[in-house]
Amino acid sequence: MAATHGDPGKPAAQRPNVVAIDDDPKLLELLREGLTDDYEVHCATNAQDGLRLIEDKVPSVVLLDIEMPGMDGYAICETIRETAWVRHIPVIFLTGHSGDAFASNASKAGGDAFMTKPFTFPDLIATIEKLRNANTRPK
Repeated sequence: MAATHGDPGKPAAQRPNVVAIDDDPKLLELLREGLTDDYEVHCATNAQDGLRLIEDKVPSVVLLDIEMPGMDGYAICETIRETAWVRHIPVIFLTGHSGDAFASNASKAGGDAFMTKPFTFPDLIATIEKLRNANTRPK
């Protein structure tokens, strides 16, 4: 399932694109609601739809879960890093897993930030903006 939502009061062209990939539709809805005022949010519940959205939208940031059926978040991130026209996009892992091993694996896969669920929207937005403003990955 892939979906796009945004604040109708602010034109989509004025909001940065964010792609969120998570197999939990409730979390995706929460992300849509919490980010839609500032971002054009595109959501997918699986790797195939998520990678297609990333290639189509070339978002400012990708929000990515670790554990999903089929291709996990680490493999999705590695695929992003191996794809020339999207490898520069910052990836934030949002996961229910905590601990150094998960954060280390996320970093090794090419992740730029690691946040555990539950998270706060001010923290998530601050991380998104920090990565958008400091994105130094080659395009």
